[in-house]
Amino acid sequence: MNEWSPTEAYQQQKADILTLQMGADLYERLCTGSSFAGRVQELRKEIFAKTGVFLPPIRIRRGDECRPDQYQILLRGQLAGEGTLFDDPEVDPAEDEEKLLDHIRRVCYRKLDQLLSFQSVVKWLEQAKTYAPELVQELFERGMTPGLLWSVLRILIRKRYPLHPFEELLEWVLEYYLYHPYNEYIPPQWTHRHPEEIAEFILKKRPRVSERSEQTSGNVRYLQF
Repeated sequence: MNEWSPTEAYQQQKADILTLQMGADLYERLCTGSSFAGRVQELRKEIFAKTGVFLPPIRIRRGDECRPDQYQILLRGQLAGEGTLFDDPEVDPAEDEEKLLDHIRRVCYRKLDQLLSFQSVVKWLEQAKTYAPELVQELFERGMTPGLLWSVLRILIRKRYPLHPFEELLEWVLEYYLYHPYNEYIPPQWTHRHPEEIAEFILKKRPRVSERSEQTSGNVRYLQF
């Protein structure tokens, strides 16, 4: 018998970022011979288009701990939402699909900052390097780190601020550094840039959004998501 390894142990405790698990009856009803699974994944594109947050794939599985018609939405292995969709012959299955999709959508928007993983920010920066290498290089030279940017982005998400266009957002981070040279300005409680200060600087830039999709708070406009 092979010895249990740290790699195996780590894999066992590692949870998917977002999981939809369903009881046996509900799983068969929605995931057999229908486009429901594909529609769940399409939610990622919908949320990205509105918020600029690239979500990982949503894992769909049969949950043995669920009742036959129950579903659970898990965020990093923890319950974030649940419900029951009984098999009613009078109800069109498409209605159940819409109800479940809407619940997943609402959970995603409510927990959006928690869905932005550190690793996804690292990968997003790698994409930015491809299109704007000089911009990313100067940000790193001025002290920005992936962890700092991750903290800033999560603050912006909690403020309902869209993360796209991403290069424009990075330019505003650079502008912050230019206005606050490292040797002349350090928040008293931090030895590095305070993510709250960078986020507040970006929020004052006033995103360009349409009248129908914005709400106003003071001098800052936020997308409604």
